[in-house]
Amino acid sequence: MAIRELQALSIAPLQRVVLYQKYDVKRDLLRPAFIALTTRDEPIEIDEGRELGLETALQLAKAREKARAPVFAGKKPGNPRSPVALVGVELDALMKDVFNLTTSVESSSTPQTSTGQNPPGGSTQPNTQSEWSDSFFVDNSSQGEF
Repeated sequence: MAIRELQALSIAPLQRVVLYQKYDVKRDLLRPAFIALTTRDEPIEIDEGRELGLETALQLAKAREKARAPVFAGKKPGNPRSPVALVGVELDALMKDVFNLTTSVESSSTPQTSTGQNPPGGSTQPNTQSEWSDSFFVDNSSQGEF
């Protein structure tokens, strides 16, 4: 129930990632936030990287580089100011690969713009009750804490 309420709140993508990581909420729910941070024009700032942690900040940098790789010759690959070259299924596949996401939850989560706001007319409620289960929490007992 708490996760459903969190999903309904308008939280900036960076703060959503930090919050979900702090409370070990399953990363699959962060796909819209990862996409927003990957496709926004501004690069990840140093203070944002500190908030996100080293692993997530580096994953975002990797996703941003791959999403902006040129699709034609003659352009410098990985230019952080290049427009995003991937969209739709390709961008979704990149998020799944870089962030090790297991399921597609886009249909059940609220899409966000690059500012982290819900788009006009965007849904804020999940489609079915079965989408909210104990599986949204990640067991990190085998991973070391810093």
